[in-house]
Amino acid sequence: MDAQYDQFMKRLRKIRLDRLKKIFLLVDFAFVLVASIKAISIVDNKLPVLFSFANEYLNYYTLTLALSFYFLTLVYIVGLYRKFIDISLVKSFFSIAKAVFWGVLLLFITTFGFIDLFDHPNAWSTFLKLYILFSFSIACSRILLSYIITKIKELGFWQHNSTLIGNANVLDKAFYELEHLGKKWGHHIDRVVSTDVKPVGVPNVMVMPTVVAFKQFVDEHNPDEIIIVLPAFQASETYEMLTFLKSKNITVRLYPDMASILEGFVKINNLTDPPYITIDNKVLPMWQLIIKRCLDVFLSFMGLLVVLPLFPFIIWGVRKSSPGSIFYFQERIGKNGKPFDIIKFRTMFMDAEDKGPTLSSSDDPRITPFGGFLRRWRLDELPQFINVLKGDMAIVGPRPERRFFIDQILVKAPHYSRILNVKPGITSMGMVKYGYAENVDQMINRLKYDIIYMEDLSLELDFKIILYTLRTLLMGEGK
Repeated sequence: MDAQYDQFMKRLRKIRLDRLKKIFLLVDFAFVLVASIKAISIVDNKLPVLFSFANEYLNYYTLTLALSFYFLTLVYIVGLYRKFIDISLVKSFFSIAKAVFWGVLLLFITTFGFIDLFDHPNAWSTFLKLYILFSFSIACSRILLSYIITKIKELGFWQHNSTLIGNANVLDKAFYELEHLGKKWGHHIDRVVSTDVKPVGVPNVMVMPTVVAFKQFVDEHNPDEIIIVLPAFQASETYEMLTFLKSKNITVRLYPDMASILEGFVKINNLTDPPYITIDNKVLPMWQLIIKRCLDVFLSFMGLLVVLPLFPFIIWGVRKSSPGSIFYFQERIGKNGKPFDIIKFRTMFMDAEDKGPTLSSSDDPRITPFGGFLRRWRLDELPQFINVLKGDMAIVGPRPERRFFIDQILVKAPHYSRILNVKPGITSMGMVKYGYAENVDQMINRLKYDIIYMEDLSLELDFKIILYTLRTLLMGEGK
């Protein structure tokens, strides 16, 4: 019954979140539309040449709508539609300022070019007016939305159900403090878990003295977020639990003890928030995600064009080396555990795995002579550009594995599940730093590089990995 209730509440919150997204979009659009109308009048009076390129094709109303959607797209790119509940107005204002600055600058560059950017009379004053106008309008929209959300929380129409966990000595005080702050915070403590004995005065407490029991609880109830009152378990057990929760994409908040506060780990984003430490999986900013996907598509398309002349030679070599198909399709596990078929040039004899899944090694007798050549120069991976174009993979990301081996890895290294939060890649930090793995232990050793990659996600790191991969290809150091 509890599980059915949890699922019902999750569906209800999803409906509310979808409605909230529409409210955000409509309010932003209303403010930006008014700003666009005013902007066109400013430009007509001060700098009529600015929209001259658009006036040839668009009438006044269409231009107003186009300008509004242009700035709404910029707001989306900087990630302001990612988070709706715990909004930091200060961070939002900085994001708005950057987005509007580059947006207005792009309009001027499109009109005047780089050299004569501000040589036109009234260019500087018009630039500043447009910048202030759109920044102010979007900022006002954010302030209004923040006020609406605060009222929604205070009225109890939006509540995150949180699970509180800790030992009996700290749960009593933490429970009542968080419940009090929750009125404005928008979070309700619906379950309390003690790691030793039941504390006095706290209702609905469940005792779970082991991490294993707590994992079973999480799998059964799938809570929105978990607040860990420190200290809860021993340090090693707490690390194991955090790794497990991060792999489940569950929001984790640490309610700190005095030692954590004195060491400076606690940061307050909002004065109504409790003094917690929020642990999030790192994700790329929205604009970097868009650039990464565009680069993936561009590089895959160009890569296929460049290597296309090699395909007849590779096809001839695969056919001559051993009878069978040219391409090899194998199910791998991608982002969020979704399976897909990876495409490779066949490098082994047919029916090489008739006795079950087996990892290859440097002296694997199943590899054909020509297959060894393809592996050394990583030419067998070329068809995976098609996987990238389909959206199953990225150019850079942890290498995808088969479910058979993932199940074995998870027994020894539960934190492996974290890499399933991102798209797998043709190349990765694990591949360039470690190379192919010949057994499960080596796969686990390679895993640390993929975890490092996920902790430092950035386009800059992707470029470095791509360059290092090119060096490996040119030196023929693959295996």
